[in-house]
Amino acid sequence: MATFTDRVTVKDVRTAFTRYAQALATLGYGTDVQLQEGSQANGRAYRVVTSDQREAPGTGDRGYIGWTAREAYEALFMMARTIEFANDFMVQNPQRVMR
Repeated sequence: MATFTDRVTVKDVRTAFTRYAQALATLGYGTDVQLQEGSQANGRAYRVVTSDQREAPGTGDRGYIGWTAREAYEALFMMARTIEFANDFMVQNPQRVMR
């Protein structure tokens, strides 16, 4: 995991995306998500979309997650942690979830 003072690379973004995709899979979503890598130089933002180009769960407008590798990394990291927390909560508290 990159810290705030570390330089975030595309490799870090890909690793965070893998964690995000695995977290979705634990909820039964499947692996129907893909990372579209961005490029500030070419004016393309990082996006996470489904195979039919719709926004993936947890992303914002049209799947955009940031213009820089750092922004994309932080968004993916927080989305993965949120999904992991939700999954852990559901496993530990099925009586509260299934009401």
